[in-house]
Amino acid sequence: MGEAFAGIAGLGIAGFDPLGALALMAAMALGARRRAIATLLVTTVATIVVTGFVLSSTVGPWAIAQIHRLHDPGHIVWGLIVLAAGVGLLAWAIVRLVRVPQPKPDDATRSGHSVGMLAVIGIGVGLSAFIDPAFYGLLVVAGGIHSWPMRLGGIVLWACLSQIALLALSGAVFAGAFAPVHRFITRVRQQWGARASRFASWALLVIAVIICVEGAFELHGHWWIP
Repeated sequence: MGEAFAGIAGLGIAGFDPLGALALMAAMALGARRRAIATLLVTTVATIVVTGFVLSSTVGPWAIAQIHRLHDPGHIVWGLIVLAAGVGLLAWAIVRLVRVPQPKPDDATRSGHSVGMLAVIGIGVGLSAFIDPAFYGLLVVAGGIHSWPMRLGGIVLWACLSQIALLALSGAVFAGAFAPVHRFITRVRQQWGARASRFASWALLVIAVIICVEGAFELHGHWWIP
């Protein structure tokens, strides 16, 4: 159980998503009140938890069974899956590295700040987990936890870690520290945003190459990474 939670924690960190915090900052710039901010926070986390629990309880065990059945060195299906995943990540990394960042106008991320609008945005932010590979890793790991309360706890942990920026910013807002937090985030983004994105792209490239090599080895009936 401890290994499962450690894995979920690692996946939560890997699935870090600043989108919720950016949406909250845009809403605050338009005058969102505490109730609207709370709505965004609750709907974002709740959407992740509900979808994660339902899918990990159904798709998760099935995926584990398929992995155990296919995960043999030399199995062409599993080798192709690993190789395809590596190629996909490699393409993503290359696109990130060659893409030229485009400046956006200050109001590019602005949206409505009513409770209903932020509820819709929160659901959208929560559903954006479906484009995060770490979310699918969560489904498999959580699907192997037989106790549903522990499985639910693991999914809540992943949701909180992946949305730590939203949780931290919301906490600061409710503590009355919006202005200094807003200045700090803006300063950090301006100074380190491009460098952090570049580093993440190169790290993704290295991981993709490793996965591609592993897939090629498995197609030839050998492990490269035990």
